[in-house]
Amino acid sequence: MKIFDRFKKPKSLRDQAEREIRRRLGHRAAEAAVSSLRECIELSSESSARTIPPGGSKLGGLPHLPPAIDWPVYQGTALSFVAQVNFSELQGKIEESPLPPSGIIYLFIHKQREPDGLPDAEGQYRVLYTDEDAASLQPRSLPSGEAEFLLQEESHLDVIPGFSIAAATDLVFEELELGDHESDTLIDLACGGFDAIVGEGGAYRMLGNADDNVVLDWAEKYEGRAGKDSDASHSPSATGIENLGQLKQDFVLLFHLLADELGYPDCFAAYGIHRDDLARRRFDNSVLSFDGN
Repeated sequence: MKIFDRFKKPKSLRDQAEREIRRRLGHRAAEAAVSSLRECIELSSESSARTIPPGGSKLGGLPHLPPAIDWPVYQGTALSFVAQVNFSELQGKIEESPLPPSGIIYLFIHKQREPDGLPDAEGQYRVLYTDEDAASLQPRSLPSGEAEFLLQEESHLDVIPGFSIAAATDLVFEELELGDHESDTLIDLACGGFDAIVGEGGAYRMLGNADDNVVLDWAEKYEGRAGKDSDASHSPSATGIENLGQLKQDFVLLFHLLADELGYPDCFAAYGIHRDDLARRRFDNSVLSFDGN
């Protein structure tokens, strides 16, 4: 290879992302980071006076639910609406996506006035789905009974292609005994480190990497659900850390956000779904895990 080839602009965004990783990390850490590099979709919220169309991707406000879908409740209390994402708005943003080409998902969570724990138990969160024509959808008012908005100000979600890498605490880096500088660099890469390549990212993410402990928690919840619910389509045969590699292929990060916005400080909330259920559009089988900041 000619020397000047090293300074040519890489052909693809992925090539540029890999080059940025290798520029900023030592060889071993860079190779581990590159092996974990995944395309993702980032979502940026922008409060605006513009009207959000029916079924448009948005954060907060009222969900645009079809008449056939009831507002979900937990122990008699309406769950709080978090966001809705229209899959048709995500098409063509990344090269390969397991997400369906159309349809809308709605994310809900249980809001506690005096939290005594994180709301990740069965029934305390829901992911709903519709494939009805978005033009026919209307904002749904809060049902009778007590409910609290989490995000009262409605914000449009802009879609941005991005990249994610494994967390510095994940097993892929464990044997490398990273120093503080490399650990900090990995955190920086994970938090806007590819903005110069793909554009400024957003605070919300779909697809890409989920932390190891999040994936293990998803698998444990999913296995427990499948064991008592005959309608669950799949139960992971082995959910231990020794099968982490397969589990990370089995589960898809559906929506990731900072849980401070939900009233649960110092952690992230990660909705996930098994690929089998994603293929069947069984978003009601989604699982939720929280991860410390």
